[in-house]
Amino acid sequence: MSIRKAPPRLSIGREQDWRLQSDRDLEVAGFCLVEGFYEWVCFSAHQAAEKRLKGLLCRLEIIEAEIKGIKGHDLVYVGRFIPKYLFSDVATFEDHCTFLTGVSLKSRYPDSYPVGCPGALITEQTAREAISAAEAILAEVENITNKL
Repeated sequence: MSIRKAPPRLSIGREQDWRLQSDRDLEVAGFCLVEGFYEWVCFSAHQAAEKRLKGLLCRLEIIEAEIKGIKGHDLVYVGRFIPKYLFSDVATFEDHCTFLTGVSLKSRYPDSYPVGCPGALITEQTAREAISAAEAILAEVENITNKL
């Protein structure tokens, strides 16, 4: 049995793959919203935004070998590798990223709360805000992509 090395996670030319998975993740968030799995809405919305941002990094030819720690899930951190002049509103973009990163962590780990589990504590309102933030990030990435 041989062990194969995985290809670099942010390979040039894989933008479309990241984009397609991002779309699927956002679709899952919508399904979970309908069914009341609000913690999964938050997690899936974050994943959609993260994958779309990493797809943009592929488009910009910023690959993993050049960026230490890009495997991270902090959307503000990932977004810092995108040149600021490309954004229509950096502050709003970073606000959305901060919100999604925080709510994603709280959606997965019970120790994010003094008592209770995320599934019982995350509200529909928070889930809707997560989808809205993800959609705004995806729209910003689309806007940036159209400028390139």
